Amino acid sequence: MGKLNTIMGTTGELYLDGQMVREIVEFRGDYTSDQKIVGVFSTTTKIDSKMATIISEYISNGITPVFTIITGVEGNNTKIVIRNVHFSSLTLAHWLTDNMKTTSTCTYTDWEIIDKTNSFDLNNTTDLGELAREFGKLHFNDTNNHIKYLSKCMDIMAQDEEKTINYIKENYRYDYEHNPLDFRAYLQEFVYEYSHTIASVEFVREMWKFFSGENKDMITSKYIQNLKTPMYVANDYKEAQ
Repeated sequence: MGKLNTIMGTTGELYLDGQMVREIVEFRGDYTSDQKIVGVFSTTTKIDSKMATIISEYISNGITPVFTIITGVEGNNTKIVIRNVHFSSLTLAHWLTDNMKTTSTCTYTDWEIIDKTNSFDLNNTTDLGELAREFGKLHFNDTNNHIKYLSKCMDIMAQDEEKTINYIKENYRYDYEHNPLDFRAYLQEFVYEYSHTIASVEFVREMWKFFSGENKDMITSKYIQNLKTPMYVANDYKEAQ
C-alpha cells in the first residue's frame, strides 16, 4: 500500500465474511494528521436480517467485525479494494436499530487498486477459471450479464464434465477473508446452477461423493447443501440425508 491522500468512489459494496452487507453510493477516504485513514460512505440500502444477525453476534461476543469495501467511479473499470475496515460499536448499534442510517464514518489500514479493464471475450472463452474471475467483477444487480455468464458456464461444464470435476476438486477452496475477489468462490455458484439444470447424474454423484468425503467446514458444507436437491432428483435419497 502506498500513500494515497484521497480515495473517491461513487459506487461499490461493503462486505463482511465474504457476504455483501450494504451497497455504497458514495465513498471518500482521507489521511488525517495522525496518519490514520478515515473514510465516510453513504448508502441507500438496508442491512438484511441475515447480516444484521451476524453483526449482532459479533457485538454480543465482544468481537470487532472487520469489513471490506470495494469501490470505484461508475463507468470506470478501475476499482479500489479497502481492507481492515472498522466502524465504531456505536455506529454498528445504530445500524441494527436504525436501518435507514445512510452515512457512516470508518477507519481502515490497507487498500489496493484493481484494474478491471475488460478485454474478456465471453463468447469464445473455454476456461472456467477465467469465466469465474470475470463473473466476480460483475456488479451484484447486473442481472442480464449474470444470466449470460451462468449460461456460458453451463456450456463449458457440459462440454467436458470429467475435466470440470477435476477442476472443481482442485480449486473449490477459496480465501474470501484475505481476498474478497477470490474467483474460486464463484465456482460454488457455477456448480449450483449446473447441478440444478443440465448436469448428468454422474456429475452430481461424483461432486457429492467428493465433498462428503472432505473435512466438513463452511465451504464443503455449502457445496453439500447445494447438491442435496440434485441428489434427490437422482433418486439417491439415502445418500442425501
